[in-house]
Amino acid sequence: MKRIVFELIFIATTWYIFLPPLNLTSWEFLFFLCGHLLLVAILFGFGKGINLVKTVHVRHGKAEAALNLESFKINRLGKILLASIGGILLLAALVSLVTSSIFQAKNYANVVTVTEKDFTEFPKTDTSKVPILDRSTAEKIGDRYLGSLTDKVSQYVAADTYTQLTIDGKPYRVTPLEYADPIKWFNNQAKGIGEYIKVDMVTGNADLVDLKTPIKYSDSEYFNRDVKRHLRLSIQPRSSRLHHLRWMMRVILSM
Repeated sequence: MKRIVFELIFIATTWYIFLPPLNLTSWEFLFFLCGHLLLVAILFGFGKGINLVKTVHVRHGKAEAALNLESFKINRLGKILLASIGGILLLAALVSLVTSSIFQAKNYANVVTVTEKDFTEFPKTDTSKVPILDRSTAEKIGDRYLGSLTDKVSQYVAADTYTQLTIDGKPYRVTPLEYADPIKWFNNQAKGIGEYIKVDMVTGNADLVDLKTPIKYSDSEYFNRDVKRHLRLSIQPRSSRLHHLRWMMRVILSM
């Protein structure tokens, strides 16, 4: 009973931390499933009283420890679980191979429709709006600008996102702020993150833009305020979560 409780707690803990998608076509979920099947095989598939280390006597009466493989026995449940793990991984590998571009080259090629055009058909480009800064330069400018803000740099760092956007016809690199460390998160998480950095890719000027509503869910948050975990636990329909929970319980009870 203790091993069952341990496995259930371990499943819940690892699922909460890693959030694998409940999708049989996802390698992340398959590794999650096979990992727990292997753990169940270790907990319930080996015979009781196994002693993998035995004491042997060598010359001069000295005792030494040696590996004892004779007592290593796998029961029927363990063999079924180990075979299931191999079958799942083998089937997933075959499905990935069959659906890859090697065998589906024609289908992949037909995804995009190519239309031929002449260069004279394109409008002239306004050179004053052409970005002259690359991503790495924008990152340096943004980090340097944040470092000049003494009240912000001690609490936040610039994320490495620096997404390129066109705002009012001009190109910019924007990136959100992140908490510098868990202690800074604990001190500031009540008010959230209320600014982001915007770098002009033409002039090289950087600004700190205030948000009307501070962000309280992001990649730098912890626990249920992590944006991915929040989406999975809060926005996903409750009926769907209950369906996944019942499905997982049926898998566990069928072992």
